[in-house]
Amino acid sequence: MPRHSPLRRVPLVGSLVVGLSLGVGAVPAAAAPSSALDERTRAGAAAAAPLRIMPLGDSITFGAGSLTMDSYREDLRQRLTAAGLSVDFVGSQVSGHGADRDNEGHPGWIIQQIAAHADQWLATAQPDVVLLQIGTNDMWRKVDVAGAPARLSALIDQIRAARPGAQIFVAKITSAKAAGTRARINAFNAAIPRLVAAKGPRVHLVDQSSIGGIDLRDNVHPHDFGYAKMAFNWYQALRKVYGAGTPAWPDGVDPYRATRAKRCWLTLVQIPGGGQHNRTDCAWTYLRPVTSTVDGVRRTRRVWQVRRTFVEKYRVVAVPAHYTYRTTRVRKADGTYVTKKVRVYVAATYTTRTRRVARWVKY
Repeated sequence: MPRHSPLRRVPLVGSLVVGLSLGVGAVPAAAAPSSALDERTRAGAAAAAPLRIMPLGDSITFGAGSLTMDSYREDLRQRLTAAGLSVDFVGSQVSGHGADRDNEGHPGWIIQQIAAHADQWLATAQPDVVLLQIGTNDMWRKVDVAGAPARLSALIDQIRAARPGAQIFVAKITSAKAAGTRARINAFNAAIPRLVAAKGPRVHLVDQSSIGGIDLRDNVHPHDFGYAKMAFNWYQALRKVYGAGTPAWPDGVDPYRATRAKRCWLTLVQIPGGGQHNRTDCAWTYLRPVTSTVDGVRRTRRVWQVRRTFVEKYRVVAVPAHYTYRTTRVRKADGTYVTKKVRVYVAATYTTRTRRVARWVKY
């Protein structure tokens, strides 16, 4: 069921207080100009009603890969709130630890599954805004890849028909680490701008395709820094629609300009005796200058690096090189022997040890 914010009741009280101060309260209830009161009440309620936003999609919308399961949603909510916009995320799903956990993210679902339930969700939640990112599972599972853009187009039309007044933001989906999945996603994304452009002024394109590679925790799910980039991209798109003609929305932190980021990755751990489990490891990464020589030319570029600890072997001197004296018998010309001390050089001897060292390496 959709949530009803208590903020919706505030404007009614405020309007009645204003009416009393203007003398309207002196008129008996039966004779009060109800049409004027109703109009003011509706206007006040509309002004204070939060913007109902439905994050719609698969596990990326739900928050898989995020340490908090907040996906991009909590970061986006904070950005919109800082811009002075009252927002309410809506949907039948609940995930994450943020202040507003509602969403319509369904892990593992493909476009067709979302379309099969979209009418019910939209009728129940009545969103003003739909943030649609879907298609990753179609590409990963190779579900009629060639027909995916047409299915996405039909889903957009379905949302437009169910909520004709809503603003719909359609994402070029995030990338993948596996080359095959990434190639299919690239082809799918290439078709999205054209189909979005044909849907009218209430349908907007949001490019999330820059999130990939080191911004992913596993093959397809972003980690929290990747989700921060997604939140920034959604925010910029919303800003063009809801910030136009108003005082400038704050830019906020641009993750694309960050020089430090905490990134996480999924590690497959073997269990002694058989079996395995997934473990998430995280580390701070830094954008550092690296100088290299290419074709005799020294060039410096900035590369994301992480400081890692390695175990290395090294040699130490066990016995230093030195001179010593050795007693030896020397035969004289007459055939007799004499004992003498001879100075002898003894080379150093070494032993191998191990130590832990920290080095900057490419992430």
